[in-house]
Amino acid sequence: MIHLQYWLPGITIGASGSRHHAFCRRLRESITDADIIAIFLLFLGQLPVTMGIFSGRKDPEWVIPGTHPKMVKIQLLLVAAEKAKTFHPKKKMPPRLGYKGFIVVYKNAKRLILGPKTVDLQEALFATRPAGTIPDTIVAEILETIKAGTVLPMKPVRRKRYAPPFNPAPYMFDDVREDNNCYNYANIRITDTYAQPGRGAGALFIALTGAAVQAGAIADGLAVVANGNFPVGPRHVVALVIWPGKCKSHLVIHNSTIFSHAIVINF
Repeated sequence: MIHLQYWLPGITIGASGSRHHAFCRRLRESITDADIIAIFLLFLGQLPVTMGIFSGRKDPEWVIPGTHPKMVKIQLLLVAAEKAKTFHPKKKMPPRLGYKGFIVVYKNAKRLILGPKTVDLQEALFATRPAGTIPDTIVAEILETIKAGTVLPMKPVRRKRYAPPFNPAPYMFDDVREDNNCYNYANIRITDTYAQPGRGAGALFIALTGAAVQAGAIADGLAVVANGNFPVGPRHVVALVIWPGKCKSHLVIHNSTIFSHAIVINF
């Protein structure tokens, strides 16, 4: 067992007073030689991070270098999270607009980090984001959401699958999901370009508003449906959900009653 009292108290864990000392004591009691080696190796290396926040837009990604001032703190919190079993599989990222947690590559595996038990770790990861990663107007909102700890992993859902014409199979592969989004899924077209409304027609939307995104979709060939007059034949219904000024999402209706989304098709 390696004792950490000579260097651990010099690290700010994101807590103070008795809470801080209790955390340090638990960590000293549980950390192993292997954990120390992992911390050292990560300090020499880097940590890839993805913040789940957008839907139709690519989620922000960055790499925390081993020399970053917060790297040791983050590594200690990662060790604590692993021991407490508060990591989640990537596929459990919740299907919601807005903040959805962090994905880090830790010990050669992608780990989803969210929820009330890893608030300190999420705050530390959020603090390492490069300038301009997300709009300044939503920084306070995201930080408040992280502190609240109310974003939880997706729970398994058991329900009847309305198959025709529901066909999620092409989107079950990681390489497809990484380069295609809900707009691809809604249009049943895999382009590997993270498609955006209007871009293919040379009329990319210029603002994240319902009217602007709808205009881009119409330029791509989609048609507005009024008063529930859904089309018949090979065409299908797509719904647009907007987080004004921040994000958008498209959903597909199946059998006139069930909506599905590119994020939640992998039950």
